[in-house]
Amino acid sequence: MRDSPTVETMLKAYEDALAPYGGKPHWGQLNFTTPEKARARYGPKLDEWLGVRSALDPRGTLRNRFTDEALGIR
Repeated sequence: MRDSPTVETMLKAYEDALAPYGGKPHWGQLNFTTPEKARARYGPKLDEWLGVRSALDPRGTLRNRFTDEALGIR
């Protein structure tokens, strides 16, 4: 029997296949976003969103390791 791909492998391939068509990952589900991918997908709107996020949550209460790493927030 052939080894089947893992769920992570399939989701990453799906995400990569849809990216050229403007596809974006669902932030409430497993995704493989990196700061470079986020910048390429969202462009200048990413900085706008990060500013709004910071203004609405100045203490970082809603931050978490996953989003900080995916968006390159330190």
